[in-house]
Amino acid sequence: LDSINFNQNPLPTKLYRYLLKFQPLFKSEKLNKKVAYTFIFGEKSTFDDLKMRHLMAELLKLMEHFLSLSNLDFFNELNLLDFYRTRKLEKHFNSSFRKLQTLQQKKPTKDNQYYYLQFQLELELHHFLTEKFQRTGKDNLQKVNENLDTFYIIHKLKNCCEILNYQRVMSGDYKLLLMDEIIEHVQSNNYDHIP
Repeated sequence: LDSINFNQNPLPTKLYRYLLKFQPLFKSEKLNKKVAYTFIFGEKSTFDDLKMRHLMAELLKLMEHFLSLSNLDFFNELNLLDFYRTRKLEKHFNSSFRKLQTLQQKKPTKDNQYYYLQFQLELELHHFLTEKFQRTGKDNLQKVNENLDTFYIIHKLKNCCEILNYQRVMSGDYKLLLMDEIIEHVQSNNYDHIP
């Protein structure tokens, strides 16, 4: 929020700093629009609800933009990997790959998004290794496959749960292809490392 390239208006930053005082529960009598307005615009200012709502909307828009950029960064870096690989810039490829691996390892949640991104990363490494060693040496196809399978299983189970919940509330008829097979697979294999 402090970056002039990201936000030219200092008021959303002031609102953000005010809100941070109340984290993580965000429950306090001082957490209301009038007190926040005074904090941002000063003691002598007269509360303007419309102005405050616009400021809140602007902060929300900035936060959403920031969150969308965090995923975009990964895909931009992934595109860079592809560029370095196709131009045979091994040093740059290796550096970017390590950077993305570090980003992935720092993620607190290993959800379906994590395994999808990990699949993409390992797939790019596979292409790099295939081109470099012409199928005569190193290979990471097992990791590519494991990440793709894990992503698919997590996503499929989440989707099946949503369908079953929806069927309980609304009377809809859905075909849950491969659900029994996936449940059997998960029960007969060790997925304890996946939350």
